[in-house]
Amino acid sequence: MGAVKNSNRFATLTVRPGFFSHRQNWILKMKTTVEERRKTMTEVKSGIAQIRRKARALGILRAEIDGESQRTAQVLEQAARAASYWISADGRVGEADLATLLGITAASLANKRREGTAPRAFNLSGGGHRVTYRLEDVALWIESHRDT
Repeated sequence: MGAVKNSNRFATLTVRPGFFSHRQNWILKMKTTVEERRKTMTEVKSGIAQIRRKARALGILRAEIDGESQRTAQVLEQAARAASYWISADGRVGEADLATLLGITAASLANKRREGTAPRAFNLSGGGHRVTYRLEDVALWIESHRDT
């Protein structure tokens, strides 16, 4: 840094030329680095989400080819009927009922739906439910997560 000079009334500090501009450049460089890292992380997260969507689509395709999803859909329907849950004419059940069938909480299923990792949902109300799920789609979703 520099030395303190005493003048008549005030003490002044002499600073080496460029001292503060060096610090300012360093701070600006660090800010830019952080912004670049945030941008890169956003791109990486977007890429991961895209890979997950493709993997889920491939899993659903595999489940359709295996034919296991039909059997799973039948088991789900039998369990829903045994529990006296509402089932629409096209085979949809409510979110809370489906969560019970899957053994998870309704809040967990709702979070999965918002994240895009749950089975395809319908905002068609029915049987007192605001959000419904088709049992065939749920069966495909379950089978797409099955290990080989």
